Amino acid sequence: MIRGSDTCSTAPQFRMLNESQVEQIHNAALTILQKIGVEIPHRRALALLGEAGAQIDGTRVRFPRRLVESALATTPSQVALYTRDGQPALELGTRSVYFGTYGTAPYVYDPINNQRRLSTKEDIAVASRVCDYLPNVDWSMPMGVPSDVPIPVADRHQFHAAIMNRRKPLIASAYTVGGLIDMVEMAAVIAGGLEELRERPFFGTPIDPSSPLRIGEEVVGKLLVMAERGLPIILNPMPMSGGTVPATLAGNLAVALSEDLSALILAQVTRAGTPIVMGGVLTLMDMGTGIYAYGAPELSLMMAAFADLTRFYRVPMYGTAGCSNAKVLDPQAAIESTMSIVTTALSGASLVHDIGIIDNAMTVSLDALVMCDEIIAMAKRFMGGVEVSDETLALDVLEKVGPGGHFVSEDHTLRHFREHYRSKLIDRQNYDAWRETGSLTMVDRIRARVPQIVNAARPAPLPDDVLRELEAIIARAEKTAADKR
Repeated sequence: MIRGSDTCSTAPQFRMLNESQVEQIHNAALTILQKIGVEIPHRRALALLGEAGAQIDGTRVRFPRRLVESALATTPSQVALYTRDGQPALELGTRSVYFGTYGTAPYVYDPINNQRRLSTKEDIAVASRVCDYLPNVDWSMPMGVPSDVPIPVADRHQFHAAIMNRRKPLIASAYTVGGLIDMVEMAAVIAGGLEELRERPFFGTPIDPSSPLRIGEEVVGKLLVMAERGLPIILNPMPMSGGTVPATLAGNLAVALSEDLSALILAQVTRAGTPIVMGGVLTLMDMGTGIYAYGAPELSLMMAAFADLTRFYRVPMYGTAGCSNAKVLDPQAAIESTMSIVTTALSGASLVHDIGIIDNAMTVSLDALVMCDEIIAMAKRFMGGVEVSDETLALDVLEKVGPGGHFVSEDHTLRHFREHYRSKLIDRQNYDAWRETGSLTMVDRIRARVPQIVNAARPAPLPDDVLRELEAIIARAEKTAADKR
């Protein structure tokens, strides 16, 4: 029986893998971990893993099934991230999808000069303000590598420029263990202490295993820094099918999962309960160019499949979307970004990065960032589904208006038309009106919009005493680096 008083609204979603496929890939990863193992060239990590029951053979570590299971048992199924001022922002692991940017691209695309150039600290500050302003960018990374600061401390400057110009959660990469220690110290200064930062983390860092099946010494060191302090770790292997992992998609998934699980185990034996987000950038090596195919449909396919795997483990997912191999904002950039954003939204990945990046992840584009914000808005509207109730079926209004009438002046229309998707960028004029208003293309409208956002975006500043402490940490790092020369 259909009961007209019921209200039903179901968001669309899909699964890439069925239960049998998930089980097969899970078992393949367990076999890899137990028989092949992972290279972990770090003395302290080897000691921790050996004490926990792993088999150590030089720097090769093999993990018994029970160790995988015990580590997963202590890994939180949800991870909360906060704003810089301690307000709840993201709840990862709830099927909600949150979109953010990419970090360490050395170049920025300058639309005024139509060319790319090396990124500066000010570019990172500007991009951070734009991310903070855009309504559909839920979190972000420092977009760019500053070329105008001393190289040994560039990660501190990168973090500094980003954290001063945003409130939204920040995922930031460190180039060295020392850099990460300083970044954690800066974050703790802002939070009011390390304990406060642990309780309301607004900052996490990616940990990048090296495919196939290796976690480098510096990477392990950074993982230990975060795990010892109980701060969020984002697992981010970047396997290339046919290059660093088998050419098959299933083989790519199994290796990436093994790398994630090995890092997860190390984090949990270091500090049980360490918040973890599993994922990465799973794509293929283009056999014609040798490049990392950021816009390939296989990336979207494998990321959706990985979301099924992380749901199996009940651990939040780190996804990839909104990136392109295009060199400028053009139809290729739009096609590749849209494909990955929509499929990732449907997959239910938790923390999704890489929007606003073009040129094989080498170049930051504020134009692409603003375009992706629009694509995400459309994807979010789609994910809102269809609400079915007496109010939305509107049979009483239809009966009142009757055949041949219109609904423009009805109160029901006034109540609901604002729910319809509207955009400042999408053109819906007729042809003559479009010509009369300048015949602007989407690229024209985006490029006009970017400087408006840059001028309008002004997040609240940090207190003066906090600013002084952050600058002192950077100055100390610069002096230490200079003394080592």
